[in-house]
Amino acid sequence: MEPPFNSFIVYANSDSDLNQFSTSVSSYHQNSFFHANDDVIKLFHSDSSSSNVVTWKGENVPVFQFGWIPRYIQNISVKGVDVIHDRIWWQSFKINTCLFPSSFTTADTTLTTLIFSNFRKEAKLLELFVAVLFLNMCSNIKPVDAIDVSCLSSVATEDSCLWYLNSEYEKELVYDAEGKVKGGTLVALIEHLTSHDCLDLLFNTTFLLTYPSFTTPQTFLEQLVVRFEIQAPEGLTVDEFTKWVELKRKPIQLRVLNILKIWLNHYWSNKYIDTENCTSGGILSSIAAVSEHLIKQRFQGASAHAKLVQQCQSGDKHTKRTIVNVSQNIMHSIFHRCRLKSLNSPYIKPLEFARQLTLIDFQLYSRILSLEISLSPDIRHNKNIKAFIMHSNTLTTWTVHTVLAQTDIRSRVRMIEHLIAVADSCRALKNFSSLAAIVSALYSSPIYRLKKTWGALRHSSIVILASLERLMNSAHNFREYRATLHMLSPPCVPFLGVYLADLTFIMEGNPDMLLREINDVPVINFAKRTKVADIIREIKRFQDVQYSIKLVPELQNMIYESIYSVPSFESMYSRSLNAEPSE
Repeated sequence: MEPPFNSFIVYANSDSDLNQFSTSVSSYHQNSFFHANDDVIKLFHSDSSSSNVVTWKGENVPVFQFGWIPRYIQNISVKGVDVIHDRIWWQSFKINTCLFPSSFTTADTTLTTLIFSNFRKEAKLLELFVAVLFLNMCSNIKPVDAIDVSCLSSVATEDSCLWYLNSEYEKELVYDAEGKVKGGTLVALIEHLTSHDCLDLLFNTTFLLTYPSFTTPQTFLEQLVVRFEIQAPEGLTVDEFTKWVELKRKPIQLRVLNILKIWLNHYWSNKYIDTENCTSGGILSSIAAVSEHLIKQRFQGASAHAKLVQQCQSGDKHTKRTIVNVSQNIMHSIFHRCRLKSLNSPYIKPLEFARQLTLIDFQLYSRILSLEISLSPDIRHNKNIKAFIMHSNTLTTWTVHTVLAQTDIRSRVRMIEHLIAVADSCRALKNFSSLAAIVSALYSSPIYRLKKTWGALRHSSIVILASLERLMNSAHNFREYRATLHMLSPPCVPFLGVYLADLTFIMEGNPDMLLREINDVPVINFAKRTKVADIIREIKRFQDVQYSIKLVPELQNMIYESIYSVPSFESMYSRSLNAEPSE
């Protein structure tokens, strides 16, 4: 029988033969049937979608592919997909293949807003090859939504009902109305994290982002080891034991190793692991012992895992973060070095000033770690967050000081108009941090009371400033700013104050534990951690794509020297009275 419609197989003796083959089709991503051996649906670019597709996959991997070079991809939507006949040869036997790639060549790809819905796959989705490492790097992911993994074949349906394949602690989980994990005991949460028969990517990233808030690293590791060494229930026949090993123990062990790999690659920090009762060195030694044991057993992937642990022990391994340049077109400098005297110089164009501020802000913003947020109840006291806030406040003080340093109305008008242009350029660069700092300064009481100065401003400048203030206004919980940010793609420096306010509201307004117990064991409020993790993902989303702006060292040095050498804000009001006495 010929392959079904919208299917084709190409045979060639050499690469040159393949190069001569090409096809041009449209609408293959909708209402189509694909028969392919590998990479059935390629989602290589932003704003890609696929809907109402049936794929018949051959014996290679995977079903979905995101490319073989580092990319920045956003807004991927896959709806109504049926995956049938997906089998792969692995160590001389066939198993269910994966949906996503696990190749390290895709590990530098950043995805934002990945949505899968109304999805069905023949037989169970196993852990093997599923790129948990890759997908847990991604930010703002909504993983498989309304996924239907019900088995299509009669054999698989029977397997799914076998009592010895059931989860032991499922009853210790609490779900919300949408079927998401709301809470659970620690052992139940870790069982779900390393489940053999389901893959909950959003849960996994939430757990790893927030676990320090409800357990210790040492306890987490101990529970993973217990999970890896899972024992078969008593009374199984030889056939049942073989099936239990293949369908439960092996997937669980592979999942545990993947979680450990993700933990070390993306969520590890010696500084935030070390406490009075726990040291990073001790935990790494324990993980190393597990790796050595697996190497002796010739467990697949154990050597690579041991190498990763050694890198962490030697200090050569840092928490992995993908930094992507979305454009290779570097914005070049537009100021005159020979005429540079001070930040008040007319030769510093507002756009160039805004660019250098943006580079400084992004550098400070990108240093904020997720562990800083999840570990401390008072997030404003964390080192990197505190440094970012201090820089913003200092920029506000410098702005006020710079205006008041002008000795006459005409000079103050010129300076305010210049600063409005800088703030407007920050808006164009999507730097909402410096934008908020400058606008806040111009609306502060020492500046806002200068009626004669404001009366001399050009109307066009007043209009621009009003639009900037409206954008950053806190009315209706920063409604306009939030709507604007939601529509933007990186690079961007958000206004951190909104995130901090949201985090404070969540942390203070929700209990750490649910008001119930299961078998006399406290139930962790995982819904609270999910809310915190959502904000952490949003923060990380704008850390992963850097600006293509040329750094100007002379100007950057002058910015640092100027804004960090001004008097305190408290002294500004008296200076304002000297500039324009009260009438």
